[in-house]
Amino acid sequence: MGNPEGGRRLVRTVCGIVGIWEFRRPVDRALVESMRDTLTHRGPDDHGVFIDPSGQLGLGHRRLSILDLTPAGRQPMGFDDVWTVHNGEIYNFHEIRDRLIERGHTFHSRSDTEVIIHAYREWGLEAVQQFRGMFAIALWDGKERKLHLLRDRAGVKPLYFCRSAERFMFASELRAILAHPEMPRQIDGGAIELYLKLAYVPAPRTIFRDVNKLEAGHILTVDAEGRVQDREYWSVFDCYRRRPDHVMAEREAVEELERILTESYELRMVSDVPVGVFLSGGIDSSTVAALLQKNATSRIETFTIGFTDRAYDEAKAAKAVADHLGTDHHELYLDPRTALEIIPRLPDIYDEPFGDASGIPTYLVSKFARQHVKVALSADGGDELFAGYRMHLNQLRAYRLFSRLGPLRRTAVAVAGTFPVRALLEARMGNMELKLKKLKAASTVGGGMSRFFWAGKSMWTDAEIGRLLGADFGATEPFIASFMPLESQVNGFVDYMRAADYRSYLADDLLVKVDRASMAVSLESRDPFLDHHIVEFVAGLPTRYLLRGGQAKYLLRCVLYRYVPREIVERPKQGFTIPLDLWLKNELRPLLTDYINEARIRGGGVFDWKVVSRELADFLSGRMASSTRIWLVLEYEMWRERWGA
Repeated sequence: MGNPEGGRRLVRTVCGIVGIWEFRRPVDRALVESMRDTLTHRGPDDHGVFIDPSGQLGLGHRRLSILDLTPAGRQPMGFDDVWTVHNGEIYNFHEIRDRLIERGHTFHSRSDTEVIIHAYREWGLEAVQQFRGMFAIALWDGKERKLHLLRDRAGVKPLYFCRSAERFMFASELRAILAHPEMPRQIDGGAIELYLKLAYVPAPRTIFRDVNKLEAGHILTVDAEGRVQDREYWSVFDCYRRRPDHVMAEREAVEELERILTESYELRMVSDVPVGVFLSGGIDSSTVAALLQKNATSRIETFTIGFTDRAYDEAKAAKAVADHLGTDHHELYLDPRTALEIIPRLPDIYDEPFGDASGIPTYLVSKFARQHVKVALSADGGDELFAGYRMHLNQLRAYRLFSRLGPLRRTAVAVAGTFPVRALLEARMGNMELKLKKLKAASTVGGGMSRFFWAGKSMWTDAEIGRLLGADFGATEPFIASFMPLESQVNGFVDYMRAADYRSYLADDLLVKVDRASMAVSLESRDPFLDHHIVEFVAGLPTRYLLRGGQAKYLLRCVLYRYVPREIVERPKQGFTIPLDLWLKNELRPLLTDYINEARIRGGGVFDWKVVSRELADFLSGRMASSTRIWLVLEYEMWRERWGA
């Protein structure tokens, strides 16, 4: 892809950032540097530090150069009283730069970081409304003595912070804050409760009481007295609240969707280093590859992970798409031995308890791609935008049925659990044990989309978590309540699921997974589906453009079928999963023995051993076919060992 600056070299970096503001004493420069260097994997190419003339604030930066590694792009960067460290990319920074030049600003580099500083000086914090990209930005205004943290709309780039009476700290990853010797490590019981329900810790919580995540689309401001103000500048809920007065005709909608997808994809291909695409052979990644290859002057590079177990293998489907498009395709097959080598590393890669097992193949495909490219595009966000998850269809059917059944819904679930009906469902839908537990939980909650949706998403019921932890930490109700305003804003349950998953599952599971896995091997991952122009357009589409004839992503398929024959990509959705159930009962079983035993569980003081032992026995015997729940316990215990919590 060409350089939109007409050959003039640009400066963009993806990296790791840290900062400490001491309210009562000078900041320790060596400590800022040591915290910064815990993030070397995020930025192995360069580093920098800034200490404010007051001596109380320090900023640190590690740099992975994507475009033009020169001193002009070095961070921390500042002019006069405004300094910044920035993780991510502002894809439209050249347009903003031109507007600023018209207003009299002078630039000394081709850096998007320099544009951020000048944009702040011109428009203040409202400048963020013009930024199109992925970013976690810290802006220090020395004149006003205020520190501003800004996070992108989707939450692609992470940002953690910790506030106490003595100081304020922030960092790209939790590990950097944990490197501070005075950082308390008190576990948040509510975070464990939510982790067990969702397999991730949702923002703004973290696993530690004293650390928070800055939420996507938020700005946090800290003043010299340590007061903190948090405000939201963009919300996916607002996208679904603003319904268009006019609905485009279908053909017009297909044309517009292809136009904004192509624009977003091409913006993210700008680089002075090779750029690749993660290709699964599914609708989303195939669309990314197709629209990029159609205008490329050379073959784009595509990467996929395969499995020896055919039930989980998408490599052949990906190769069929790659062959049709003519990409330079690369395959890597994953076996249990490789997984056994990777799993003990997961707590280091994901420095919070993280229960999404697809983090294993995500790390491996990132490591594989890094041998060939420095930047890779993923297709995250497609399912959230276009209602593409199998669960979306299942939950929609169940929600409609339960709405009609009213008080009879509990009876319906009981009938579904009887042997003949259950056997029939098992044949059509696979393992029903966990599905029936979720249906039962959903049938017993009160009315409303939020309670129904999150009951269906939960890995454990509230009662089960209470027995497992021996306490109710009261975190579930406030979490669900935060989604209740959405119920009156959306046009039906499909829109609710899309918006809710975008705000939580996408931001706190999928994007965490990809960011940590790719950054662990110093690979930049870009997410073209998450351009807010696409989000705002797709949010306004009627349901009939998304779901048709029991099939999801109708409009997106219309775009894809212009470039890839229908028969190549028409197959049941698998998702990026691994044969974890089989592996844990065989090759990976020593992990269960090492980490889920009576001495370790009792010593950890978190889980009730009797509950865990029953769950383990149910899994190993086949009474609970899914490994999901026991995997969450395993991941937590491995994390606890690594981080000394």
